[in-house]
Amino acid sequence: MAQYHEAHAEETKSRHGVAIARYSLADQQAREAAKLVGQFSETFFSTSNLVEDLCPESTQGLQDLIDSLAANISEELRKANHDNDVIYNDPVPNTSTLPQLEAASVVSNFDINKFYASEERSNVVGSELFSRLIPMAVHESSSMYSEEKAKMLRAEEDKVNLADGELHDALSFMKIPGSLRRFERSPSNAGLGSILSNFADPSKEVREAVYSVQSVERTGPLAEMRAQVEGQRSRVNDELAELSRMLDEEQNASERVLSEHASDPLFASYQPSSRAASFYRDQIVDNQKKLDDAAGLDSSILNDYQTVVAAWLPTLQRGNE
Repeated sequence: MAQYHEAHAEETKSRHGVAIARYSLADQQAREAAKLVGQFSETFFSTSNLVEDLCPESTQGLQDLIDSLAANISEELRKANHDNDVIYNDPVPNTSTLPQLEAASVVSNFDINKFYASEERSNVVGSELFSRLIPMAVHESSSMYSEEKAKMLRAEEDKVNLADGELHDALSFMKIPGSLRRFERSPSNAGLGSILSNFADPSKEVREAVYSVQSVERTGPLAEMRAQVEGQRSRVNDELAELSRMLDEEQNASERVLSEHASDPLFASYQPSSRAASFYRDQIVDNQKKLDDAAGLDSSILNDYQTVVAAWLPTLQRGNE
């Protein structure tokens, strides 16, 4: 029946070829129904399991109904074929290509607010069915909250996707992924992988050096050695300062004596002591410079030791154990 009524609807839309295909399907289904009804026996309808009001003549009545329907469908199919051949000449599609029929909705909704005011609507509809459980306003607020939350999540996802894209573009521009792939293990860089593996495992010489450094550290801690060097450097600084002071005093005394006896012919050939002491002053300045350079070098070596060597000694020692 569904195919039969759909064929009528297709005819009203002037789709005569599709209507003929629908009539053909309806005719096939009607013939199949007539065949199935003919296989029923009269005893099937007379069993005690069926409704008492069902009469024994139901088989014949159902047979007549199906035959009448099949005859009507065949007549409609004949008329449709004749009209299409004579008038429309619309191509008839294959029945297997026809779309499946969907359930039709025979009702339509409408907004009651357009027809009734709020007072009349409450009289027509009545009070809310679940007003004692959850008011409608709560449902509306919950729906709005869910929508706003989903909107915020979508906005944040868009921001994250945009940031990921910008990061990917920046890394690609700096060629970082390609640079990192050079260190991946592959047949082309197997030699590099072996070199990195060798560096990952400290060699015997490195472990022996670690043991030696730790042994010296236990017998003579670096802090004590540094204190001794600083003490010696301080004493040398004091000695150089004392020598400079003595030269200054000697120069002052010499200049004072020469100024007092400038008119005496015996002192005419004497030269100021500053000329004779210039060599010693140069030696003091040179030694002071060497001492300062040595102090800077010691500080640099100590800093390198603390940042490069001392920080890795526990790790290397555990590896050696």
